[in-house]
Amino acid sequence: MRFLGFILIALVACGRPYERKAGPETPLEELMDRGRFHRFMPRQPLESLSLLGNTAEIHAVQQLGDSPYASWIQFDTRMMPDLQMMELEEQLPVVAERYGSMLSDLKAGEWEHAVRFVRQDEGRVFLNYERKVQGLTVRDNVLQLVFVRQADGAYRMSEIQSNITGPAPRDDGRRGDDGRRGDDGTTGGKQGAAGRDEAIAWLEDLTGRSDLVVERIEQEWIPFLEEGRFHWQKATVYEWSMDGEHYQATLLPEEAVWLDAWALSVHAKPILTRALKRSYAEDGPRDYPLSFSAANGAEGNFILGAEAWMPAGVKPTSVGLTGPRAMIFDNLAAETLTLAGLQETTDSFFLPDDSSRLAAVNAFVSVQRINRYARQFLTDQDVPFLGQALVVNVNLADQSCNAFYSPKQRKMLLYKEGKGCANMALLNDVIYHEWGHALDDHVGRNPGIRDPAFSEGLADVVSAYFNSDPAIAPYFVFDDPTPIRDLTETRNYPDDIGPMHYEGGIISSTFWELRQALIERYGATRGAHDAGRLFFRHLLAVDSYLESYAAVLRIDDNDSNPATPGPNHCLINTVFARHGLTTAEPCEDSVATLPPAATTLNLALLDAGPEENAVHVLASAPSAEAMALCLGARAVCDANKASWIPLQAIGRHPDRAFFMSTTPLLLPSLTQVTLMRLSSTGERVDSRELKIFAK
Repeated sequence: MRFLGFILIALVACGRPYERKAGPETPLEELMDRGRFHRFMPRQPLESLSLLGNTAEIHAVQQLGDSPYASWIQFDTRMMPDLQMMELEEQLPVVAERYGSMLSDLKAGEWEHAVRFVRQDEGRVFLNYERKVQGLTVRDNVLQLVFVRQADGAYRMSEIQSNITGPAPRDDGRRGDDGRRGDDGTTGGKQGAAGRDEAIAWLEDLTGRSDLVVERIEQEWIPFLEEGRFHWQKATVYEWSMDGEHYQATLLPEEAVWLDAWALSVHAKPILTRALKRSYAEDGPRDYPLSFSAANGAEGNFILGAEAWMPAGVKPTSVGLTGPRAMIFDNLAAETLTLAGLQETTDSFFLPDDSSRLAAVNAFVSVQRINRYARQFLTDQDVPFLGQALVVNVNLADQSCNAFYSPKQRKMLLYKEGKGCANMALLNDVIYHEWGHALDDHVGRNPGIRDPAFSEGLADVVSAYFNSDPAIAPYFVFDDPTPIRDLTETRNYPDDIGPMHYEGGIISSTFWELRQALIERYGATRGAHDAGRLFFRHLLAVDSYLESYAAVLRIDDNDSNPATPGPNHCLINTVFARHGLTTAEPCEDSVATLPPAATTLNLALLDAGPEENAVHVLASAPSAEAMALCLGARAVCDANKASWIPLQAIGRHPDRAFFMSTTPLLLPSLTQVTLMRLSSTGERVDSRELKIFAK
């Protein structure tokens, strides 16, 4: 079980009334079950145009809750000045001067570079800032400046996204935009041994336990929005451990009230899958390559590739379930697994099926499969975690019906069968879900899992998108096909705020509906791929599902100008509005209809030699006069002749003509390409879009 709860406080912006309850005597479990206090304020349309002033370059503005401030400003980039890359970091004071009144009287001196300050993605540069006031962090006060690259290499500001919760407290102790006096933060915030003793006393009251270890005590500002005004309180943040797990809780010391608490481990209810494909209810394990495993033999030790090919002439004697993407530890074995008994067949070496090691083998293979799937949309440069070994412990015996990813330990823990549940390492959906938590730990504006409900929802989406199935965990109970969650069950914000797994259904059901809508528009293959791209790439920029809508629109925007909506803008708006995550717009997408793809156009990649990741493109087509390659989708490439890369004719066969690139191309640039057959005059005859997945 994971995280999170918050003491109930009346927050108009969260869409439901909360009542305060006494803090220190509140049991930890009750506090964690109350549902998450939303640190990111919801966006909504402007109630008046007073925020806009005379800034003609602004295309659209959304309001931060019911505050008088803006949360999302979109610009018509045609009216914005050109900037060089070196000038981007100098724009914060400019933003404060020109738009500061719209952004809680933004003061540049209160903002520091976030841990992930600069991020570049598909022609955009993101600058991320975090707020500190009087030396203390202001919880979840973030500012993001977005710039888009122009054809001439210059940049223009396209968006400002903020979660700036009012003016800072004044030096006289008066605070915010309501003028209230606040606490001095001393209660629960003492330093040294006295502060630690007091912390232990508070935490013993909260947990009912005396055998805990306090690991961190810090203060931070907590802003609250009530009746359109922000007021701030100093809070004390405690981190402690007990029973081998780590927890964090926030105390409002002036009122002696606990605000929130959560476990710093990401738990999930697993799906039972004994078969390697998905579940024990299917027919037996299937054969998969031991991708990126460690092979050992008389000739030496080798880390295998995606298809697990051995070097020519080398015979392995054993294989280890450890490599650059996963490292398996089995509770039934002392060390990482090295498995002997490989059998040589005509065309392979085969590790025989063995029920005693099936849990370890299946966990290893499942991590490879989900990692490989995510690489359709993300690269090692986007998320270095994709190239890092995730430690996975299997056959753990001190629990059952449970699995979790621990951000503290950076490992996945899978428990053995018991109490009617299967071995978690035999449930692929569980492994995919927990891997989704690990991904969440490594993406976003800031490192770490910031929003537990969002993390639960996105982990379910990872599993559902991979399986093309909204049912999460069929056969969780032996021989019972009932799933533990179903993403077709529509949930809405803010009505369904609550325990993290339940609340996570808000964003998971949104992305499942988005996938279905894109499939209906573009067909199964393209629709599923486009949904995956929007989902996985939006994770790079967000820490809360209340930010997802803006990030998805940005990825869909194919000309990097918020003033000219992307091809699926209205579809995305309709889906997110149906789940309460934005306001519905009366609009309709103008979707271009492409001619049928020319499936007779073929492409192959040839190793270009010693240069890493360099390949030659080999193309063929029936009766082609000429061919060209374009890096991108058909909808863009067909209309943009300047982007075509001519291919050189190298030979003809009675049925086909063959062409090759004149120079090597870098494999990472070939994720999505369009192959075109041309006439003798260089005009496009037909084309075919292809996806190339790096392994």
